[in-house]
Amino acid sequence: MKSFVSNFQVNELLNTLLNYLSEILGNQLIGVYLHGSLALNDFKPDRSDIDLVVVTKNILPDDILEKLKEIHQKITSSNSSYAKRIECIYIPIESLKNYKEENAYFPCLHIGGDFYTDGFGLLEKHVLREKGIVIQGPEPKSFIKPVSANELKRAALNSLKEWWLPKLKDHSKLKADDYQVYAILTMCRALYTIQRGEITSKTAASQYAKQIFDHKWIELIDEALSWEIGKKFNRLSETLSYIRYVLIKLNII
Repeated sequence: MKSFVSNFQVNELLNTLLNYLSEILGNQLIGVYLHGSLALNDFKPDRSDIDLVVVTKNILPDDILEKLKEIHQKITSSNSSYAKRIECIYIPIESLKNYKEENAYFPCLHIGGDFYTDGFGLLEKHVLREKGIVIQGPEPKSFIKPVSANELKRAALNSLKEWWLPKLKDHSKLKADDYQVYAILTMCRALYTIQRGEITSKTAASQYAKQIFDHKWIELIDEALSWEIGKKFNRLSETLSYIRYVLIKLNII
């Protein structure tokens, strides 16, 4: 069994998935990469997802997607403690070469084994290029262009305006405990990127935010950092107030 990270169970799951992907995709498969918390050295065994990017030669046809859905559901129903925590997006390589293509959406396996479509913007491409862990395939730097600090700042600002600002009116997603945690930590990362022109882990960004923001938010940030899957959070009102506070702080509202 090949070792990609320090966690044995994660490696076991990755090897199983890689074998399935190689069999189903054949010469369509260009590369498989770890993204997210594992790439940023911020993986929390009791909370973090396993974020994967699968790079293909072309957009995958429906019959291939159906086969992929079957194997993902098979993995999800396995005994692995991490099987239900995979987030896997399938992207044709040309969409990664053209990193300004922000409005494209790609097949993505959601936790639980169902497919939906999701974007993969400039911020994500930067993390993949600079921090992505190669499971199979060429280095991401060989096909993704570098992203400047100013481009990262603009992308983070646009994300707050286009995705998070509307959540103040329609906060249905934020009723879920895990999404409240995600929102709080994402606000911290957005602040860090906008002020520093860099992307860092949620943990590092949260420590940075606690040094800058009003002290009344420290407890909320710390509670989000310590949250684990299966535990209650139930801080909707405070989460919405925190999002509003950050958007005001960054002159978005």
